[in-house]
Formats: sequence, structure tokens, C-alpha cells
Amino acid sequence: MCATVKRNDPEMRRFLQYLAMHTWVVVVIWDAKTGKIVTQTPKNQMWLNREKSGLGRASENEWTAVSENVLRNYRNEDLTQTTSSSQKDPRKNETLYWKIHRWGDYPIDWDVPVRHVIAKLYKVGFISNTFSSRIPGRAMAVKEGDQDRDFYFDFRQMIDGIVFPRDVEQPPSVEYLLLTAREFAKTNLSARFALLRLWEAPHFYPLMMGPEKRELTPVTDTLGRAWERKIVPKDMPYSEISMHHSARLRIQPYGRLLAERVRVRRNLYLLMGQDEEDMMKYATATAFVTQTEPWKLEMDL
Repeated sequence: MCATVKRNDPEMRRFLQYLAMHTWVVVVIWDAKTGKIVTQTPKNQMWLNREKSGLGRASENEWTAVSENVLRNYRNEDLTQTTSSSQKDPRKNETLYWKIHRWGDYPIDWDVPVRHVIAKLYKVGFISNTFSSRIPGRAMAVKEGDQDRDFYFDFRQMIDGIVFPRDVEQPPSVEYLLLTAREFAKTNLSARFALLRLWEAPHFYPLMMGPEKRELTPVTDTLGRAWERKIVPKDMPYSEISMHHSARLRIQPYGRLLAERVRVRRNLYLLMGQDEEDMMKYATATAFVTQTEPWKLEMDL
């Protein structure tokens, strides 16, 4: 972002001071008349990602920058090229430039799709600002084939660090559901089947993330802003296991009544009845126990 700065303007000065106080934005103010940089973000705040090793007393160790902003190496001529469309201050015939640098190595064609979705997610409360020093993910816009660019979260660097409890099982395959239904049909000639699907958002599963987990999985966008998610994104590693586990927990208390006729796969319930009336009985029971207290899940009708 580039703009003309008026000299000795109190409102403009206050705005720039406000920006300079934040570590999520890199500010450079360049004097076109003298060719000097008037204000620049401190070098120790030019990091994109940083880490600190050790626990206990070792937590007082210095931060180590994993990657840094290339703006530290910018030259005056680089700033001149990016601000060629600026205007002079008509009162003093002098020009100052200020620049907010694009964060990291994001392709420019990611900017509009990412910011559009981020704004919608923030508006509905799915994400919020974070001040975490560890940012393992980033928002991205990827194009598949002839389709338009779609919004994704990239968490590949955190895959190896995820460990699930032993009681959390993998979702079964579609082939398993088909085999189960065929075996049931062999002994029930009037068998009827139904599939109930839990509602889900385009980019998220309807599962809340606890505060302690939100701080571990923040992401950055194309402007360098850091966000934490309140709901589990589909792109998070093994998110389908979390969805499957939550769906199983809803019917577990009623296992004695539903175990023989209901199968779960991620956000899908397979219902098996000896006839249509029997199938409707299990469909009604499954919908009731799934959508009743807590009221987080609902069937996609």
C-alpha cells in the first residue's frame, strides 16, 4: 500500500505512529526530496516467523528468526519505483511516501480471493486476531484445472507434530459402508437404507476449538495479519478424524440401541432398517440424539 504523506500533519503523524507500534505491519516512510528513510520498522521486528527453544528457565532464551522480511534489504530506488504515482503536498511543494510492504512471498493473485474469504470469516466470528508468536499456517488461494481460485489453509509444516489419543479411530472407507449394507440386505429382504449428513461450512467443520488449541494453529494472510480459528478448518491435518470422532460420540451413549443399525463415517450416518418403518425409526432416533444438547450439530437437509 502506498500513499502521500503530508508534512507536519498531526492526524497523519498519529496514524503512522499507530501503525509503527504494531508488529503485524512493516512501515517505511521515505523522503522523496532528500532520498532518506525517515521511519522504518526496527530490525528486530522484521521477522515473518520466529521460534524459541527450551522450557522452564530456558524460556528466557532469545527469539530466533526463522524467516525475515525482505524489506530490510530494500534500496531507495526500489521505493521510488513503487511510489511513482504519488502526489506532492500543494502547500509546501514537497512529497513524502509511506509504504506498507506485502507480507512474505505470497503471489499477488492470491490477494483478492484470500482477503475476501478472510473478511467473511471474521464477520461471522469464525476467526479472530491473535498475538501468537508461532504461526504454523497460512491462507492461500489455489486453482485446480479450469476452476476459479479457491481458499485453503496450508498447515503442512505441522503435520508431523500431531498425535491423537488411542481411542480416536480413523473414519472407515466408503467401501466399508457399502459392504455393511449388502451384508444386511442378504438377511433382510425388505431392507431399507438412509444416509444422514451433518451440515458443514465450505471451509470448516462445525466443531469448536478450545482456547488452548487456537493458540497452537494460527495462520497469516496476504497482508501479514495473524488469525486464530474458533472452528476446525477442513484443511487442518486429520480434521476428518476429529469430525468422525465427534459424530461417533453423539451416538455412543445409545450404543445398545443404535450400534447394530447405525454406521458412522466422518459426518455421514448410514441407517439400516428391516423395512421402511423400521428405517424411519432409526433415522428419527439418530437425528434426535445428534442434534440435541449440545446444539452444535444439525442434519443437512
